[in-house]
Order: sequence, then structure tokens, then C-alpha cells
Amino acid sequence: MVAESTSRRHAFHSKWWSIVQRKPPYILSVDDEPDVTDIIAFNLRRHGYEVSTAATGREALDAIATRRPDLVLLDLMLPDVDGFAVC
Repeated sequence: MVAESTSRRHAFHSKWWSIVQRKPPYILSVDDEPDVTDIIAFNLRRHGYEVSTAATGREALDAIATRRPDLVLLDLMLPDVDGFAVC
């Protein structure tokens, strides 16, 4: 029982430590207005985040298929596939 508890605790700490040491969070910003995505990307990068942008729902879906983001900032009114469909 004690060994199992210690093993679980070690697994938790190992996972936590790998999260702490990993790369900065990856954020995908999706908006069809370039000024909006540029401002968002600039400010997030300034604070140490890794940021990609997409201008359409299709680009967002392709970007997500390529690399899963930690967070998606998503405009709902996109020109091709709306934000609700992207979700």
C-alpha cells in the first residue's frame, strides 16, 4: 500500500516537473482581420508565449491538425467556416 502511494506520488511529480520544464504554451489566434491577430500575437509573444495565427476556419483546422495548441483564441464570424464549426 505504501509503495503504491509512493509510486503514484512519484508519477504525479514527474508529470508535473515535465510540464514545468516544457516549452512555453502554444496559442493559436484565429481572426480574419490581420490587425487583430497581429496585435494579439505581438503581445502574447512579448510575454513569452509561442503563437501562430490563422485567418480562416479552414486554416485554423489545418493548424490544429498539424500541432495541437494549448489555447485557441477564436473569432466566431470567419469567412469560410465559422468559429462554432471550428470548435
